[in-house]
Amino acid sequence: MTSQQLQQIIDAKRSKCTDIERQTLALGNTPLPEQARSADPSVLPELEQLHTSLLAKADQAQEYNAVNSKIVHRSQQSVRDLIHLISGMDAELLSGNQGQTMASAKETAIAKA
Repeated sequence: MTSQQLQQIIDAKRSKCTDIERQTLALGNTPLPEQARSADPSVLPELEQLHTSLLAKADQAQEYNAVNSKIVHRSQQSVRDLIHLISGMDAELLSGNQGQTMASAKETAIAKA
């Protein structure tokens, strides 16, 4: 997967989260189940089904986020290890007084790798 594809996924997720937040604010402070109970009785079965589906999708999204977090962490760890191996420097960048970033040199050189 390319960085452009990942960025598109991130943008789509951010857009969905913004939509959910906007729609949630429009509903006010009343909890969703309470709003459903006060709705027209003819739509209650459909609302209950949608609420159940929403809860299942939220659980699934939480699982996906946990997996994505582990993938990102492992990828970052691999990149740091490769940078350290190739350059002999820490992959963590340090910030200087002027806001510039720099890596601190280590004793390890590429010849030792």
